[in-house]
Amino acid sequence: MKSVLSGVFALAACAVLAASEPLNPVVPFLAITGRPTEADVAAKVEALKADGFDQFLVYARSGLQYRYMGEEWLRTVEACCREGEKRGMKVWLYDEFNWPSGTCKGRVPALDERFRYSEWAVYPKAGGGYRWEIVYAPAGWVNVCEPEAMRAFIRMTHEVYEKRLAKYFASKTIPGIFSDEPGHPTDVKVGKDCARHFRRWIGMEDEYRAETGRDFRADVEAFLAGKGSSDVWAAYLRLMGRRFRTCYFDQIRAWCDKMGIFLTGHLISENWLTDSLLYNGDPLLALKGESLPGMDEIFSIADWNKWTEWLTLATVQHAAYRVGNGGLVELYACGPNDMTPARMRQMIWLCALHGVDHYLASMQVMDQRGLVEKHGYFSPMQNGQPWHGELRPLFDDAKCAAGLARRPGVVRHAAVRHPLSAAAQAVFKKTARPKLEDLLRAFDGGQLSVDLI
Repeated sequence: MKSVLSGVFALAACAVLAASEPLNPVVPFLAITGRPTEADVAAKVEALKADGFDQFLVYARSGLQYRYMGEEWLRTVEACCREGEKRGMKVWLYDEFNWPSGTCKGRVPALDERFRYSEWAVYPKAGGGYRWEIVYAPAGWVNVCEPEAMRAFIRMTHEVYEKRLAKYFASKTIPGIFSDEPGHPTDVKVGKDCARHFRRWIGMEDEYRAETGRDFRADVEAFLAGKGSSDVWAAYLRLMGRRFRTCYFDQIRAWCDKMGIFLTGHLISENWLTDSLLYNGDPLLALKGESLPGMDEIFSIADWNKWTEWLTLATVQHAAYRVGNGGLVELYACGPNDMTPARMRQMIWLCALHGVDHYLASMQVMDQRGLVEKHGYFSPMQNGQPWHGELRPLFDDAKCAAGLARRPGVVRHAAVRHPLSAAAQAVFKKTARPKLEDLLRAFDGGQLSVDLI
């Protein structure tokens, strides 16, 4: 890692690159907890500005005592926009209470049983053959592959903001909205004799027949009996990826494009090949549905041989370079959360090398209620840290990194195929997964840029 980053830090063009980014690209999450008044909001925004932040992202977190998306909540978000605009700051929105996105705090799946997350559970029958059952997730978990469910989510969240915050969309105070882990897995209860269970959506079997000319259930049962091909699962994941993209990302992206803002955020399990496919279908396709593709770098140990998320970085780079608007990384959840400015700087540069120019690198809370449920997620930049108030050199360096991330004419030394079909076999046959992460680490270690295809 040292060989790569030391050369980057020595860039003589740093000052020139920084000049192309007038705003500080380090953006804190502002978690709204308790019952803040408008005076509380004004004081918090003023403190962020005094600390050197030019942007912040407003989000509803555990400990919020206002009804999510109710009048008091909307008044608070409006106050954030008003106070930010007064100070020339950008105010990013978040589309959910906590996470994962798509539920409007559990209200969307409560509207209609079709909107609830469900899976097929396939059981062997005593006399031969198989029976199929629909298994529903607990209340509150949404089916992101159901278009009507996602239309309800947009009505209950995005369109409410559209009406309430119209002047701040018009003034460009709001640059984008963040969507968090919309394909998040949830446990469903199946019996011990369940042969396989997997995400279900209405119309799945018809889509499979149109794609392959074969019967989905027959192919699954032949596979389970040891007589069929694992190709059924590669086709299934491709169809899931397409469905996820069109139902979730494309619909929200259309609203964002209408409002003139970015759709950003990140997927779930980006760092693990098989899980990423299982939950997102086709992560490369999904992430290109965002106009500002994002990632989550949650480990941040920055150990070249162990924890660095090479697949996550390659995935966001694939999407960022193709969409062409840069990229975003959530770094605030990195552990441990007493992260020093030196480590934060290292992670910012590592992400910048992969085309990422926005850095969500801190969580600020209105009060400590937001740390009760998730107490480990303390901000590395908030009051109480020994370096608080002394971070402007880090922010200047982040501007330099952001300029590098947006550099034109990026050289790509090698193309590496994303092994969807082979990984699908690993998921459903429970065999060894392709070691894509190791290959990506080797390329980056050799200072060779990879284009994941």
